[in-house]
Amino acid sequence: MNQLKVISNKIPEINFDLSTPEMLNKIIRAVRVFYVTALLLFVLLLQTSQSTFINVSMLLPVYALLSLSFLVNSIYLYYYEKVKNHHAINGIMFGLDAFFIAGMNLFADGNYTLFLILFLLNIILCGVKYNSRGAFLLAIWTSILFSGLLIYGPQLEGKNLYISLVLNNFSFFSIAYLAGFLSQQISSLTFEVASKTKDIENLQKLNQLIISNVGSGLISVDNHLRITQYNKYAKTLLNTELEGCSFDDIFGEVFDKIEPLLMSLKRGEVTRFETEMHLDNDQRIIEFVMSKIIDNQNVNSGFVVLFQDLTQLKSLEIKLRQKEKLAAVGQLAAGIAHEIRNPLASISGSIQLLAAKEGVSEDEKKRLMAITVKEIDRLNGLISEFLEYVKPEAKKEDIVDINVILKEIMMSVSVNKTLNANVQQDIQLASQKVIQGNPDKLKQALLNIVINAYQAMSKLDMGKIKIRTWDKADSLVVTIQDQGEGITPENLNRIFEPFHTTKAKGTGLGLAVAHKIFESHGANVHVESEINKGTVFIIEFLTSNNPIGYEMKIKKEA
Repeated sequence: MNQLKVISNKIPEINFDLSTPEMLNKIIRAVRVFYVTALLLFVLLLQTSQSTFINVSMLLPVYALLSLSFLVNSIYLYYYEKVKNHHAINGIMFGLDAFFIAGMNLFADGNYTLFLILFLLNIILCGVKYNSRGAFLLAIWTSILFSGLLIYGPQLEGKNLYISLVLNNFSFFSIAYLAGFLSQQISSLTFEVASKTKDIENLQKLNQLIISNVGSGLISVDNHLRITQYNKYAKTLLNTELEGCSFDDIFGEVFDKIEPLLMSLKRGEVTRFETEMHLDNDQRIIEFVMSKIIDNQNVNSGFVVLFQDLTQLKSLEIKLRQKEKLAAVGQLAAGIAHEIRNPLASISGSIQLLAAKEGVSEDEKKRLMAITVKEIDRLNGLISEFLEYVKPEAKKEDIVDINVILKEIMMSVSVNKTLNANVQQDIQLASQKVIQGNPDKLKQALLNIVINAYQAMSKLDMGKIKIRTWDKADSLVVTIQDQGEGITPENLNRIFEPFHTTKAKGTGLGLAVAHKIFESHGANVHVESEINKGTVFIIEFLTSNNPIGYEMKIKKEA
């Protein structure tokens, strides 16, 4: 099997080279053999059909001319390689052809029809070979020969002679003009075709060069998933023979994840996802990008699959995140120190009062102890949230329906007496996709955003929260929009920073934890806000990395 050269229909080779001297000379030689043979057959037919009226001795000059014509053409063919580019000799050959045709016409007793056709054919060939100038020179020579035949021949006299002279000579020069025009058109067309052919060849070479050197494996398969073509990197990365194999033979380990995606491919979607598979006795992270191949008739003729090893890249990403976490330790330490200082001061003050005062009343003791317990609980909550933030996310890949989670959240907040009851819920859940992840963590993150939205509208007599979900080609989108007081641009840039809060009783870890949960599920979070108009959170879960999203969507649509 040839390595992949073109990801499209093969372009046929074009060998249209009529304007090249070699091709023209071959055509001219073939036509000369044709009309000499035609003349011989004509004479033999004439002799056979008119044997009663024709004396064989009358045909001797005809046979002599034919023999001479064969001899001249044989000598020309013998020395062809030496004289093929000699214009004078080639021009003389056209003139001799006209002379032989005229001689045959003379001895055929004025039967002009066949010979007129041969005259015209000779002029056409000369025009194609030597353009208009050569065609007109031969037309003049042919006109002299043919006019002589008419004038000195016995068949035509008077008015008929003049009409025949005018019409036939006009045909010679008309054909000469048309032959020259045809030659120019052929030359122009051939030059254009040659230029296009050169461009196609250059594009094919460039295409082959790009595909051969691209740093990704590339495989094309037909509709039956048989591998038809592949590039060098694909064979190197997979370290196996690809010729004659089917797609599931090579990628059987992950084929159960790929197969559901073929339905989305048939709808024209480009599919991208990452998965783990064993290569060279090692666990590798492989990225796949798949799309269908459409031929010139707009028919799906197969699929093209790009894949590459992301193991090193993912390893670098992990190391980078570790460095970022280490860099954030200082910021976290400062935040913790600041947050712990206030409750410790309250606890310390209460204990000092209890220790210093004698005869403290029971009510005063209860009040000081209540302050102590409250601040201890606050410290405990702060430490719990901090541990939640810094704790690595345990990977869990349950099938999660975001619509179900949002319905549960909106039901719970509607009966939460600590939240503003005068908030209208506008819920439209149009998404049909599901994702893989941890449903409890996702519920925690989404609930945090919804509660923040309610709290932002705590001062409104009547507010509205809008919840939306919908599907994009490669993602599932969730939006949570409130009509609250909004967030200033300065605070908007810091809303996901640990310990950053604008609330009097907030720890500043709620949104930071929520953001971390979304990131662990491969989601992108974007926030838009306008003062006194509200805030909208846009969470986009990338289902292109999540084959189950495609599979479940297909099942829902079926």
